[in-house]
Amino acid sequence: KNSADIRMVVDALDLAYSKGHVDTFALVSGDSDFSPLVSKLRENDRYVIGLGVKSSSSELLVGNCDEFIFYEDLIRESKKTTALRGLPEKKAEAFAQLIEAIQALQRENKDTLWGSMVKQTMIRKNPAFNESYYGYSTFSKLLEEAAKQRIVTLEKDAKSGTYIITSLEEGRPV
Repeated sequence: KNSADIRMVVDALDLAYSKGHVDTFALVSGDSDFSPLVSKLRENDRYVIGLGVKSSSSELLVGNCDEFIFYEDLIRESKKTTALRGLPEKKAEAFAQLIEAIQALQRENKDTLWGSMVKQTMIRKNPAFNESYYGYSTFSKLLEEAAKQRIVTLEKDAKSGTYIITSLEEGRPV
């Protein structure tokens, strides 16, 4: 171990033992060598948030943290904010939920993102979701508007006539 890692562990444990009001620790690393530190902090009723790059974060560390945030997800959040800037509040709210649902399905490695699958995911995340609240008569109309705003790219399935979301756009033009 290098001295910086050891120093960080010592400082974190010192804080945990001497400063009772410090109840949350953030660890910006994907290194499994920090798993014992995370375990010790959690044994002492401290909440541990990890942050790391998806491709190089240890599964052991990810599993040990109370919460783990992947850097790539933060970048997506930033893109989502850019994509929604300038839209009316209700539209932005509907599209934010749409983007979250699509990203959740992408994390589950779903090959085909059917519109109905995305809607079900949105309802699962927010049981009160209803496209009519946001001014759309059907979910297809919401998807069409999202495509028009360059938030998603759609394809229409020839057999069923329903939409498939093929991608999330990088953001809408200014």
